[in-house]
Amino acid sequence: MRLPLVCSIFLVLATLSVAVGCASEERPGPATGTPLGPGAVVEAEVDRVVDGDTVDVRLPTGDVARVRLLGIDTPEAAIPDEPPECFGPEATERARRLLPEGARVQVLTDPRGEDVDGFGRVLAYVDRDGDSVNRALIRSGHAEVFAFNDRRFQRRPDFEEAERRARDEMRGLWGACDASVR
Repeated sequence: MRLPLVCSIFLVLATLSVAVGCASEERPGPATGTPLGPGAVVEAEVDRVVDGDTVDVRLPTGDVARVRLLGIDTPEAAIPDEPPECFGPEATERARRLLPEGARVQVLTDPRGEDVDGFGRVLAYVDRDGDSVNRALIRSGHAEVFAFNDRRFQRRPDFEEAERRARDEMRGLWGACDASVR
């Protein structure tokens, strides 16, 4: 009885190591990512900011995962053949200031929701120096609260309060953009 269990465990570990090895050769793009699973907490390093709500992070395995910041949405800065949306470039620049290349961060997936979006990006909170980057972008008016597939997520009440304050104080996009373009 013990031999099949040991063999099964070995087979699972071997399969996982092959999968991780294959994933490390690919740089993430719009349709790839490294799922971390619901409720995961991983230390990582910022590889690069893609836009205001998307960042590539280097995981401890050496793989690079594309992370879509959970619970927020920022205006688009670079849509092919279209001008950027109001406050899109500013949101991307703010994300770059909060997440400079090489910065150490924690990537946390929500235990309540999906961990990957339709583009293969990991849906996660990103914390740096004990503060939520997701919330910081909302607080400064560079992002608004957004729920993928209208799903609940743990930090939603906190994010909604930060958005209310940013709106009330007309910070960032709330003061710069006409409501019809948001």
